[in-house]
Amino acid sequence: MIPAKLTGVIVFTAFLTLAAMPVNAATPAGPVDPASTTVDPASTTTDPAGTDPAGTDPAGTDPAGTDPAGTDPAGTDPADPVDPLALTVDAIASIPAGKEGVAYPPTTLVSSVSGGIAPYLTTITGVPSGMTASTEDFVLSGTPALNAEGVYTITIFIAENPLNPGVNIFAWVTATLTYELEILDAPKIATSELAHGQVDVAYTGSVSTTEGTAPFTYTMTGAPSGLTINSSTGVISGTPAAGTAGTWELTFKVVDSNNLKHTKTLSLEILEITTTELPDAQVGQDYSVTFAGNGGTKPYTWSATGLPAGLTLDSSGIVSGKPSANIDEAAEVIVTMEDASAREAEVTLTLIVNPKDLKISTLDILPATGGIAYSLQLTLQGGYGPYTWSANGLPEGLAIDATTGKIEGVTSAEFAGNYPIEVSVTDSFWVEPDTSIMKYSLVVYEEEVIPFVINETSLAAATSGEDYAAVVTVSGGSAPYAWSVTGLPEGVDATSDGLALILEGSPEVNAGVYYPVAVVTDADGSIASRNFMLTVLPIEESEETAGIVAPVSQALVGGVPAGCSLGAPVQDGSWLVA
Repeated sequence: MIPAKLTGVIVFTAFLTLAAMPVNAATPAGPVDPASTTVDPASTTTDPAGTDPAGTDPAGTDPAGTDPAGTDPAGTDPADPVDPLALTVDAIASIPAGKEGVAYPPTTLVSSVSGGIAPYLTTITGVPSGMTASTEDFVLSGTPALNAEGVYTITIFIAENPLNPGVNIFAWVTATLTYELEILDAPKIATSELAHGQVDVAYTGSVSTTEGTAPFTYTMTGAPSGLTINSSTGVISGTPAAGTAGTWELTFKVVDSNNLKHTKTLSLEILEITTTELPDAQVGQDYSVTFAGNGGTKPYTWSATGLPAGLTLDSSGIVSGKPSANIDEAAEVIVTMEDASAREAEVTLTLIVNPKDLKISTLDILPATGGIAYSLQLTLQGGYGPYTWSANGLPEGLAIDATTGKIEGVTSAEFAGNYPIEVSVTDSFWVEPDTSIMKYSLVVYEEEVIPFVINETSLAAATSGEDYAAVVTVSGGSAPYAWSVTGLPEGVDATSDGLALILEGSPEVNAGVYYPVAVVTDADGSIASRNFMLTVLPIEESEETAGIVAPVSQALVGGVPAGCSLGAPVQDGSWLVA
């Protein structure tokens, strides 16, 4: 065996085997040229017997006898410059590296083989997965498989076929060529799933790479509007634009420093809560709104935090109920939508709860008398406290308390007459204050008289389906008194004992505001009347939520009978006093 090591990655080794004969091989002077390596095992002839059985052969040792031509058909004539039994192999010195998943340029390893007795016996081993090397034309080609990275030793073995006629098995000529082929490691996108996104919400995701040679360069196609990828890090960022809810197929490509590439397609789900604002609610009023969404996998499951008292959200996305109380600011409602694959979208919405409509509930006012102290508490419903009262047109000596709404003072007989006055009250609702205005006619008598008037100026609120009772009394005039009333809600009846008007029963109607009018006639035929406002609340509400101002002070105009006094109640309840 005579090795000839070549520069680069190719090594040629020629094998020559002769039975009991010394072997000589041609050895090039200086470095071996890998493009033309010739091994001539027959260049030197040795006859172990020392004599030719057929006699001397001046031209050589021909077993068959003399050879006058000086050449032997078998080619063992020392006069030949090249022994025809030698193999001449023309091959490339080295082969280029391959890349995983990238088609390898067809490369001819051996361009020609000559000498010896053709056809030849050829084998090629050590070829990477995904590639082939032809034993016919010695072309290496194909696409290295993924995960085929590494250094491969490709061995080409060329020899005379021992079965060829004329082949001397005792002088069998072979050639071996060895190449080293490096398959470079291709990058691989390792990310298998992308985080879901939400319309109009900042998104952060990424793709990562394993194997390959850094640095890497990333590109992304098919993304929704608003998202981009950092070409150096693979970080996906941005804000999905409106209208991008749904499933997106994103194609990512990574290229490493060896220009090796890998492409992968991943799905991106963009969710969207399409309900972007909430209508205002109002205390005590039915409220309903339905949330909606897009993207992901239906059905959705909804939840919320921060809803005002009295409102609820069911899992189907419907908000319902009645706000039960005023709130100091807009409610920050955090709504969550979860799809069937447990992906979530979240939005924060503002809900304003308006108070009940602000109304002055005192419809009539009592007369005043010159020189006698006057006190009248005006009442209201709804609105958002605290409240600010004002009055225009009051006679001199009378004034309204801006905080409580009570008209007090002492006027004089010289100001007797009829005064048209206008009272207004403004609440403190933080969105936009509401104002209620009421106009009255205030009579001022010149001297002390007991006018024939109905004493009460307002009625307590009722609750639908619950027992209700109220008493309306009169001052002045001559008993007995005959009463009549119109405008009461269904379920509330009016009776009289000849002195007072008694209202009692259980409202059978829905919540609302009613305006009953009471009329009383005394024994002398004098008539007095009063307009009232009666609020019927839903069964779950209390008087406090109706907006009644507390504390409420009452004043008795005209004095009390001898032996009686007016004091503070010590027990809740209703009493009929005649």
